[in-house]
Amino acid sequence: MSHTARMAKHTRAPSSAVWWCRKNGIFRSSLGLALAVGTVLVGRSVQASCTAPPSSILWSQPADGATNVPTNVVLWVLPVSAGELEVSLDGAKLAASADRFSYELGELAPNTTYTVAFDFGGRVLPVHFEQSFSTGSGPADAQPAAAPGAVTASRQAHSEWPRSDFCDSVLWAQGCYDTGQDTHFLFEPEGSATAWLIREDDGPQGARVPVLWPAECGTPNLFAHSSEQPCVTLSGIDRAGILHKGQSVCAPEVAVAEPAMAPPIEPPPPLDVTTSPSAASSATASPHVGGCSLRTSPTSCTRPLLGALLVLALAVSRRRSAPAAHAR
Repeated sequence: MSHTARMAKHTRAPSSAVWWCRKNGIFRSSLGLALAVGTVLVGRSVQASCTAPPSSILWSQPADGATNVPTNVVLWVLPVSAGELEVSLDGAKLAASADRFSYELGELAPNTTYTVAFDFGGRVLPVHFEQSFSTGSGPADAQPAAAPGAVTASRQAHSEWPRSDFCDSVLWAQGCYDTGQDTHFLFEPEGSATAWLIREDDGPQGARVPVLWPAECGTPNLFAHSSEQPCVTLSGIDRAGILHKGQSVCAPEVAVAEPAMAPPIEPPPPLDVTTSPSAASSATASPHVGGCSLRTSPTSCTRPLLGALLVLALAVSRRRSAPAAHAR
């Protein structure tokens, strides 16, 4: 058997199904689909969930060991937790308010020490914390100075935001921020408060969970994407934990640089068409390359064109006459 015969024997013709798939680009489409699916899966794997930090109480009002606390105080707590949190006062379980940070304690006895217990669930080993505070002689009046008043909104890049380790922890305790957030939307109030509650107004995607911002961390802000323009209602928390609500305010829009305007095009200087009688009667060479000047005669542009047409017509007639002569 020759080499050619052996090659023919071992070469398999593609089946009709394989040929049809190749012809119609199914292989190419399948590869594109696989790449698209792989891209989606890789994108999802990059946006991994945050690692659960150790459960703790990052900030509270009253603070642990506080004294002379008003008897009408409202408890505010910023926890760090990946599980459920149960709060109790001297063994009595407390219910969290809608903002998820505050707990009504009712009217407390004056000059009394209370123990607040924090129990974190959702883990293999539950975590338990306790804090205590002592009340003063009576309740405290609401403090209007804690109201936000006029609020100035601005933007700031994350790299420019001055922060301490504590304030970094305050930020990361309230969000994962693993989808490319890069901008702080600052809402600077006129009033003075011990802490601020930031509620985002309802938008196309719904409102975010409120953010609790201790005053020691500076201007209350939201951390989000630079393309967003959040509108929020800022409320101040006074010494007794009473909330003073402000007005809604929106962050400024993204500043878009205006495109540079091209300099105005100046019209060319008017052509001097006034010539002497002798110049007007003769054809003058044009300084303009690629076109006809106003100074040239009306036939100076048409003469080259007519010459080219005559040459083309002559060439065509010769090609047609050549076969006829050969036939004879």
